[in-house]
Amino acid sequence: MKKLAVFYALVLLALTVFTANAETVAETRDAGFVDEQTPRREGAYCRSFRRADGSVLDIVVTDTGKRNAPEARWENVLSVSVTSRDGSLNQQFEYDSAETPLAEIEIDMAWLDDMNFDGCSDLVLCSAMGAYNEFSVFCLWSPETNCFDPVTACHAFDMENRTLADEPAPLELVNYGLDGTHRQLISYGKNGYAAHIDEFFAWDDAGKTLRLLAVYDVYDAEDGKMGERFYDFSGQGELLWDALYPVDWYYGDTEPFADHAEVAAAWIDGQRLTRQVANTNWVNLRARDTKASESLAQLNAGTEVQVLKENCAGGWALVLSDSGEAQESKYQIGYIWNEYLK
Repeated sequence: MKKLAVFYALVLLALTVFTANAETVAETRDAGFVDEQTPRREGAYCRSFRRADGSVLDIVVTDTGKRNAPEARWENVLSVSVTSRDGSLNQQFEYDSAETPLAEIEIDMAWLDDMNFDGCSDLVLCSAMGAYNEFSVFCLWSPETNCFDPVTACHAFDMENRTLADEPAPLELVNYGLDGTHRQLISYGKNGYAAHIDEFFAWDDAGKTLRLLAVYDVYDAEDGKMGERFYDFSGQGELLWDALYPVDWYYGDTEPFADHAEVAAAWIDGQRLTRQVANTNWVNLRARDTKASESLAQLNAGTEVQVLKENCAGGWALVLSDSGEAQESKYQIGYIWNEYLK
């Protein structure tokens, strides 16, 4: 139990690397909540929210009784009713969910949040709740029509084929975070206590269309190893690196996992330097930050690498090097002594 608790704490710390500048759900979802005014209905989830303009929206979620086909992601079809106290809005639509309003005591089914950073509160709806993860979809507020748009769709990550989905579908976020500085939505899907998959979405200038920027996938590779994949979808949709590490090292005393999470965030933010191997005829690209680690490649003087983090523990730099045609990923990720780079 103690070891499990330590691993879980480390994973939570890793996620904070990505959320240092993000506004989280917990800080925003209750804004404007006016529960004491909410009309109650038996068998329904009912909540009311006061918007920035002073208007109050009554939101009611009910079970339609319809059920999706077995191959659908979620079984239940829920109905959402949104009405304003001043009579300016009366809207109703449906969405798919694993939950039903009968669980309203334990689960928040609806709340408001500014998902596209335009200053207007958007409607967020819970679609599933698990031990580690809360899934949600959302509808943007349209000032032009004075109502909520349909559930936002996007070309998301196809987990099975590990590529960008061919068709847009309702975007389901997991434990989402908001990064207003970069106008990004981040989805943090946890898988047990040591694995997670983080997806980064960016808005267009109009705040209407989302595109997937990157996916950072840390997974249990079994046999005492963690796997780490990073996909860059800002261009051609490339797998940048794919590596395996011993669990005891990855979540060890020097916390390499935190460096790797920082590296992924730096790549998304465009923070990377091109450097050259120097002060030696050649150098080993090490899998881990120790000379006892296996060599992934021997890099000759003058070879260019992408330096993503300098001054890691013990004087190492974490870099990306061209992997060669035989590799599925574009780069190999590894460690080089700082003194061998210029």
